[in-house]
Amino acid sequence: MENSVHFAYNTSLSDREWEATLPSGGGILYLGSSSSSSSSDEADTLEPYSISMFHQIRCLNIIRKGLIKFEDGGRKQKPDELVHHCMNYLRQMVLCRADLRLEHGRHLRRGIVVSDITHSTCRDWSAVYEAAEENYRRYQRRLEDRSRDKS
Repeated sequence: MENSVHFAYNTSLSDREWEATLPSGGGILYLGSSSSSSSSDEADTLEPYSISMFHQIRCLNIIRKGLIKFEDGGRKQKPDELVHHCMNYLRQMVLCRADLRLEHGRHLRRGIVVSDITHSTCRDWSAVYEAAEENYRRYQRRLEDRSRDKS
């Protein structure tokens, strides 16, 4: 995966670019009864789950939006609970999925070293998006069927 000029944190396009990184429904899967019946309470038996990859993307976007709030006239603001959750969640993901590859650094300026590593081996996440989209379509159909049954 290469570095990109896209996904800046505060540009006219950044909100749309970040929102486009998630499938319909924000990557929330609804799992439960696999029955094909459309009983009126079937949708109630479905439980929401999040695939870690989508949780991580949502958290990055929440942190991005939190950073934008701090630019509000230079006023000191306390990060909200969701930003705190996301920082802790991403910290755990980094530690649990530790990438031990050595990354060559370059000096950006005195005391600050950055790495412009390009990850050449990434997992194919397209299948994850496709499965999440299909799950969301099925969930929406169940909700529509349930709504029709009530009328």
